[in-house]
Amino acid sequence: MIDKGLVPSSNTFNSILSCLIKNESFEKGWLIFQESIGKEFLDMYSFGIVIKGCCEYGDLNGAFVALAKLKQMGWRPNVVIYTTVIDGCFKHGDARKAKELFSTMEIEGIMPNQYTHSVLLNGFFRQGLKTDGFELYEKMKLDGVFPDIYTYNSLINVYCGDGKVNKAFELFDEMRRNGVAYNVVTYNTLIRWLCQEKRVLEAEKLVDQMKLAGLHPNLITYNTLIDGYCSVGKVEKGLTLFNQIKSYGLTPTSITYNTLIASFARAGNPSKIVDFVREMEERGIYPSKVTYTILIDAFARSNDMEKALEVFSRMHKAGLIVDLCTYGALIHGWCSQGNMKEASKLFLSMSEYHLEPNNVIYNMMIFGYCKEGSSYRALKLLKEMVENGMIPNGASYCLTIEVLCNDGKWKEAEVLVNGMMKFGLKPLVSSCDLIQKAKNVTT
Repeated sequence: MIDKGLVPSSNTFNSILSCLIKNESFEKGWLIFQESIGKEFLDMYSFGIVIKGCCEYGDLNGAFVALAKLKQMGWRPNVVIYTTVIDGCFKHGDARKAKELFSTMEIEGIMPNQYTHSVLLNGFFRQGLKTDGFELYEKMKLDGVFPDIYTYNSLINVYCGDGKVNKAFELFDEMRRNGVAYNVVTYNTLIRWLCQEKRVLEAEKLVDQMKLAGLHPNLITYNTLIDGYCSVGKVEKGLTLFNQIKSYGLTPTSITYNTLIASFARAGNPSKIVDFVREMEERGIYPSKVTYTILIDAFARSNDMEKALEVFSRMHKAGLIVDLCTYGALIHGWCSQGNMKEASKLFLSMSEYHLEPNNVIYNMMIFGYCKEGSSYRALKLLKEMVENGMIPNGASYCLTIEVLCNDGKWKEAEVLVNGMMKFGLKPLVSSCDLIQKAKNVTT
């Protein structure tokens, strides 16, 4: 069109440009934009489209090039363009550039709007720059900029994450005073953190408050509350909420089922967890890696290793990749039964899946070897842990010291005591007594 001497209107050009970028033809859009610089149909909106496209497609440098070109043409970027680039900076992890742009806006006399502040504050918090975030919040209040729902939700989440739930509720009250309507995210955030603090009754009161405010609790709300009640041992209450979900027309997800399966597993009710898995499959929800691992752990803890291995086999057939948690559950089961031959086979087979044992699995194996009185194998693994940069726990040290002393190897036991102290672990008096007794026997 342009090649043939036809001049499109700004609206036509911007529509084409926007269409190209939205349909993943960013490079073509960028090329057309560059060829059109200086043409009469190119306007501020054209720059806005391209700058947003650059930020979305990961070309932050391109966004700054377009911003610089806009200024070279004698135009003044508006608040929307600056906010877009600030958001792009945060998405690419560059908080410094975002702060510089915000300062540039103020120098150029461009007033940041509520959304600009929200983008900046959320960006600070996402990158862990809490001091910057809270300083901005205080500046907003001094400048007469009222936080919107997104700003408040972000602040509430940060306070809760820092364990300051009561402070979060102060903001919750401030929202009401400032006429900012709560949304489901506001409630869900507070409910989640109340449940984490085991304050489930308060969490449920908030759900009732949501309903009174005309908001509908969603699946996240109920999943959180079910998990909260289950975590304080009130599994039957969790089950009641689960049945309510279905009566409200909400469809439970794998997260809902996994929460209940894990809870009934802890309660030692294997028949109930099998019922849940069956119901999941009937609803077309395939058990996840988490589901299988919970089942394996449940059967292993109830000393039914045959069923645990059966589930492990089904997990492989389902094409799911086993992880450290899965191996940990099986190894714990064999160690608890004193079957170190099978535990060792699993331990050695981890490398086939490119998995390296973590400190939990090492400590399990050491416990198992100590339980069967194998001081050589326990000591070997304990040394291996240290060589791999891990610190054995106090129990592993003390149990290994005990079996070494039982075998009359008090010198090796003394070396372990010194190793414990080097890592800041305090040896038990009983461990030192055992070493002394072992010395007395051999001298």
